Amino acid sequence: MTTIKRLFLNRLIEKTLLSVFVLSIVFCFVPLKVSAAITVIIAASDSSNEWKSQATAICDGTADQSEINAYLTAGNTVELAPGNFQCNGWILPQANSHLIGQGNDSIINLSDTGIQVLNVNNFELGHFKLTGTAWQGGAVFLAVDEEVKSGFQVHDIWCTAKGGNAFVVYANSGRITDISFVRCDADNPDGFGFLINGEGAVPVVEDITFYKCSVENAGVAASRTSDWVTGFDFAEYPGLTLNRMQAIDCSVNGAWESDYHFESDPTKIGCIITDCTATNAGIKTEGALYGAGYLVDGSSDTILFDNTGSSNEIADIRAWNGSSFVNITPATNEIYPVSSSKITTDVSQSNCDGVIVFSGNYLNLYLYSSDDNPVNQQVELGNYYQAADGRVYIFNGTKIVAQFTDYIIIRLVRPTATTMSSATTTPTATTNLPTTITATLTTINTQPTTSVPTTNVEPKVKQFLFLPIFLETTLAIIVLLLLFGSGWFKFTAINRDGTLNRNLIIFFLLSLLVTLSIMAIIISNSFK
Repeated sequence: MTTIKRLFLNRLIEKTLLSVFVLSIVFCFVPLKVSAAITVIIAASDSSNEWKSQATAICDGTADQSEINAYLTAGNTVELAPGNFQCNGWILPQANSHLIGQGNDSIINLSDTGIQVLNVNNFELGHFKLTGTAWQGGAVFLAVDEEVKSGFQVHDIWCTAKGGNAFVVYANSGRITDISFVRCDADNPDGFGFLINGEGAVPVVEDITFYKCSVENAGVAASRTSDWVTGFDFAEYPGLTLNRMQAIDCSVNGAWESDYHFESDPTKIGCIITDCTATNAGIKTEGALYGAGYLVDGSSDTILFDNTGSSNEIADIRAWNGSSFVNITPATNEIYPVSSSKITTDVSQSNCDGVIVFSGNYLNLYLYSSDDNPVNQQVELGNYYQAADGRVYIFNGTKIVAQFTDYIIIRLVRPTATTMSSATTTPTATTNLPTTITATLTTINTQPTTSVPTTNVEPKVKQFLFLPIFLETTLAIIVLLLLFGSGWFKFTAINRDGTLNRNLIIFFLLSLLVTLSIMAIIISNSFK
């Protein structure tokens, strides 16, 4: 073989083997990506042996939030087994994570703490029960701190925890959007059942839906946290902007003050309460100021449609008109402000109910299922088109097919929607009212260090996934140094006599075999 041919083949084989070696290391990252999102089962100390045998982690009944947080990391699904989880610190969901239980058999017992979701996108909480003593700010506390976050699903949670509010959405100079509370029950809370609040400069809460949520006896117990507790408080902080809020098929039975409540100062746009019930509002012994089923700001963009009320202390509806309250009993369909040119039209077809709101070139469709089955329903609307921003816009007359589950709400808005102004005058009676929520994000951030896990223990599965990188680099370097030092081979593919350097080829083949074996172990482990 000529020297030129030998050098050519030598370089060709060297490059080929080097490429195989590099690719084998790169391919080690593939199982890492596949396994990044995992589902783990966490059992309580008193869970059944059957559940414990399937569990990735078993809590010991002390500070169980540490085991939950260890796996409730970005992209993961934590499934709680039936049992009692004892938590004396925050449960902290991360982005794209899911915390799911087995219904009321999965019980999270709080000890002056709760579930805190701060500056996180896209998470899901559902199918468990909250008991014990909640942090005063809220047993479930969804918050943004000068950021913009969206994608919050909270559903099927029965909260019996005392000591504070049950479900809270809080914006601190930030924007929090796309929030749904579905079939959540605040059972005898010492604070608000559901509260939208904030602080700082121009906080915004928008596209929030409450569907089939309920509150019983909010603030009725002597342990109430405030003398102004309501069932739902949709807008509390004066500087808050609330856009597109919907309360659908919800119920409140008993509240210290009003059942459903809007403060007058916050800006409220596109709010609707429909198909809801309000009973026994205004239980306050010394006389309720807001003791109505529906306490609204008559100067804001709000619609009450197809609601009912009974046994409310002051009235079924109590609306502030800028200078005084107007009381209405029984509950009727109302559109605020009274100067609005909006018209509402009821739609009902098969198991699909809703309301269409017209005002000149403005149209909103609030559509929902009247049972718990998925819907594939044709609705007469008007001509429409799908815009680049993902919304559906309406004009001039045709059909659209609405496909959704029992709690997804279809909103259809013309691009030139009419915006109603908020109230400019605050009722004198409320000027010096005490703050309805005493805890803020600052309070959260100064909680004792013992209440929040100080270490983020990664799941064992994720730790194991770094083995390919460790083995391929460390072991390969050690072996190469030993082999070079012993003179076992030189880094040439073809020897001077034209024969192949079998030692080099064997080394690379063994390296590839080790890589493939590690990949196989990781992939099989990720599917367990």
